[in-house]
Amino acid sequence: NWTRSVDRRVEHGLFRDADKVILNCETSLQTYRDAYPDLPGDRLTAIRNAFDPRQRPPSAGDIPPDEGPIRLLHFGNCYGPRRLETMLRAMALVRERRPDAPEVVLENLGRVGTADLDLAAELELRDQFRHGVFVPLADGLERLAKADLAVLVAYGDETLYIPAKLYDYLLAQASVACITQPGELADIVENTGVGEAIRPGDVEGAA
Repeated sequence: NWTRSVDRRVEHGLFRDADKVILNCETSLQTYRDAYPDLPGDRLTAIRNAFDPRQRPPSAGDIPPDEGPIRLLHFGNCYGPRRLETMLRAMALVRERRPDAPEVVLENLGRVGTADLDLAAELELRDQFRHGVFVPLADGLERLAKADLAVLVAYGDETLYIPAKLYDYLLAQASVACITQPGELADIVENTGVGEAIRPGDVEGAA
């Protein structure tokens, strides 16, 4: 508690001395305004991130469907509270209910935590959970565009930030399943029409 108190005093001092404090989502903006009500109302502002449309890969609509497995893709690292557990358990549930359905494969482009690797083995999904090395942004965007479903995972139950990867997903015009608690991230995904938000642990909804 004492370290948090020191951090808070230092932060308040920095905010007090700054001409402008810029946050990248409205939820964090409101939270900081509530935390420091003595600051002028216009001291803090929110500017969301974006993307460069010129980097957009070929439309997924131009890619003919193949006869292979249903391809789910998560583009980025999974660590700490950021996990693919909900989707892995949903894959196992779909396999149990629909043994005659096409195979579902989940690929992660980036670092994967041991908890998800262990869970995949426990659910007998070791071959269906594929994890690779980092790829260049252009390659990752193209793979997102080609995936049947792009999986976007928030940082556990946190709602005070928007993952930067959201803008890669929007740029790729991917169909998105977003694992997040209700909040600004879920609103963006659903209000733009790119996909649906699923609460962490809602295996039934993910399936």
